[in-house]
Amino acid sequence: MLAGIDTNVLIDVRLLGMEPILARVLEGEGWTTAFVDREFEDPLGETGGFVGRLFPFLEIDPVDARLLPRIERDQIAITGRQRAAAGGAAGEASLVHVALMARPGSIILSNDSHAVGLGRRYGLSVRGTLFLMHRAFAAGLTSSEEAWENYEALKSRGRRPPALTSSQLDFYLRTGQDPRR
Repeated sequence: MLAGIDTNVLIDVRLLGMEPILARVLEGEGWTTAFVDREFEDPLGETGGFVGRLFPFLEIDPVDARLLPRIERDQIAITGRQRAAAGGAAGEASLVHVALMARPGSIILSNDSHAVGLGRRYGLSVRGTLFLMHRAFAAGLTSSEEAWENYEALKSRGRRPPALTSSQLDFYLRTGQDPRR
């Protein structure tokens, strides 16, 4: 699965200890950007961040300098000039533009509403952590019970997965379709 991965999904994966599952689901086609690498901090505090240390199976795209004006334009549109100057939304915008220009066919894995909106504006598929659970379930790497435990663990750690019942999550795992629609 060709996928660009945002900080928030990497944090969820790290908190759940799902690094090996992520590697298998991505099948060597996962990537992120240097912007995401810079903003990532290990939520477990075991390393000084660095996506490459914790997720050695992800390629870190350095981001072609010709994309920087587009990234900055979208950062400003998302967060305003001041926050964009401080790096706000750089990870999300960089993922979208690298996917469009350098990695066609990629989906974006992000739970961030800015990434979802920006990705949709450019015609990209943006999915989140639950999509990884769906793909892991479909590949036989996790059960629905383990997925529910992981879902509950995310909530208990202050993460904000979509509000689902156990049966709704089970439906999503089996189909990849939002049960609330």
